[in-house]
Amino acid sequence: MMGGQMMRAMTGAMSGATPLMLHMMLGWLLVLLGLLSLVTAALTRRTSATVFASVSLASIVVAGFAGLRFVTTGHDALSFLMATAFVVSVGGYFGEVYALR
Repeated sequence: MMGGQMMRAMTGAMSGATPLMLHMMLGWLLVLLGLLSLVTAALTRRTSATVFASVSLASIVVAGFAGLRFVTTGHDALSFLMATAFVVSVGGYFGEVYALR
């Protein structure tokens, strides 16, 4: 899933159904917000918040790649990985909010 394969998978998914395209755009928005959260946590110089933000951003990226692979292959385990990684990221963001309070 490197280079051209990833771009072909994204292009194929984007040219498909509108709900899938919106789902992918929401994923990219979550990645951007995750980066913003990581930078903000790093600027506060709180190690625990930065760790939570890093784990959450990594989980969102894993969820995105699993979702792309699910679209191209149809393996149910990838759908489960996408959902599980998203739940981990939400938990990480709750941990970050707790660390920053």
